[in-house]
Amino acid sequence: MGCYVLLNAYRPELPQVLQELSQPYNLVVLSGDNDAEQGRLRQLFGPKAELRFFQSPQSKLEYVSELQRQGRHVVMLGDGLNDAGALRQADVGIALTDKITHFFPACDAILDARSFGQLGTFLQFSRNCMHIVLATFGLSFLYNGIGLMLAVQGRFTPIVSAILMPISSLSVILFATLLVKLAARRWKL
Repeated sequence: MGCYVLLNAYRPELPQVLQELSQPYNLVVLSGDNDAEQGRLRQLFGPKAELRFFQSPQSKLEYVSELQRQGRHVVMLGDGLNDAGALRQADVGIALTDKITHFFPACDAILDARSFGQLGTFLQFSRNCMHIVLATFGLSFLYNGIGLMLAVQGRFTPIVSAILMPISSLSVILFATLLVKLAARRWKL
């Protein structure tokens, strides 16, 4: 007489997020569900994405480990306890949750589901912050190298060195803070 067809409901921001991420990343779906949604997911993720269904928590973990053995860096986005092992194993594990107070001990970051549309922005912002961290290490190395050279030559008294050391730490922290704030403003975060 008739039938009901039930389809999964995906977040409305998913097509935009996938479009942003498909260029810099190889996308893979690791799902514990059956392959009934394969056609819809193929449309969303595109022809290059790898779609894996019937995945147990252990098989997700093994897949992430295999990618890492191949020398690849893995960013894992998961939304449940069945993703915990893979989230912990990934180079970056991001738990997506509707309740930000949920505790995910296996992840590196927790993303509020309301901010899912900004995932690409957050990942790019994180990359910028890593460059800032490296720049501050370089600044610190340079600053301390010059200070050490002048101290060895006897141009600094011990009291001047004692004063300059915390100032160098403060200047590096200030430099990093200002650059992160500028990057956040650039990405409108």
